[in-house]
Amino acid sequence: MEFAPKKILSLIDLSQASANVLKWTRLFAEKFGSEVQILHAMWPPVPRAVTEAEGAQLLEEFEERRVELQRAIRAQADQVFNHRIHCEIAVGVGHPVKVVLGGIGQLRPDLIVLGSHGHDGMARSLMGSVAENVVRESAFPTLVVKGADLTLGQQTLNRLLCPVDLTQSAAEFLDASASLASSFGATLEVFRVLPDDTADVEQEMDRLQQWVPDLVRQRCPISETVHAGDTAEQIVIFARQRAVDIMVVGVEPRRFLEYTVLGRTTERVVRHGPCSVLLLRLEPRSN
Repeated sequence: MEFAPKKILSLIDLSQASANVLKWTRLFAEKFGSEVQILHAMWPPVPRAVTEAEGAQLLEEFEERRVELQRAIRAQADQVFNHRIHCEIAVGVGHPVKVVLGGIGQLRPDLIVLGSHGHDGMARSLMGSVAENVVRESAFPTLVVKGADLTLGQQTLNRLLCPVDLTQSAAEFLDASASLASSFGATLEVFRVLPDDTADVEQEMDRLQQWVPDLVRQRCPISETVHAGDTAEQIVIFARQRAVDIMVVGVEPRRFLEYTVLGRTTERVVRHGPCSVLLLRLEPRSN
């Protein structure tokens, strides 16, 4: 499972976090020669009842505002990209969630890059933010930008973390993580959490080391670790202790009504993790 995105959709809201979203976008775009589209959603208030003349004036004002926003985004992108990456800029008018999901469906990107807000990342209600809607509903790989800002022009990552559970799906995500680590010259931390505190950690470490394929070891430096305890809690603690740059978390979507539902562990890792999280997807397997 290679990971080399050629189409990147960068979602920005012109907040302070937007610059870091663009820095991560640049990091991946330069490494993989990706096409970039930047999308911003403008949701202006519209009166319930307006005359025809007032409606025409509102449309004119909306268009002027949209052009202003495009110029502001272009200026910020040029500063971060240093004119080295060609990017398209789109400003959609409407509810941010609808605009963003519509843009994703139209572009079908190989990678979505977005920011999270607040000290606890996406610690909001189920449908309380654009970020959560994208993470929950999008079928495309999604990078949730968190933690310390990248250095402007940064080109490498030092340490990646891939939590695994020794399943076939985990093996696919591990392969993608090794692909990414190899591209950036990074060390890959392969981390397994045992829910049973009475398990033999040394024995499970041997098992983990045997499970990691030789082909993966040939792609990048590997470090294996086994801990026991609550899975999400241990992943977050380990990522903080090892100063991980990015976590690569595999997601097998489960359907609940019309929404894609993430596992509880994944939600907690994205919410409380100290660094950016790349969510990779597998299509649900048929029985």
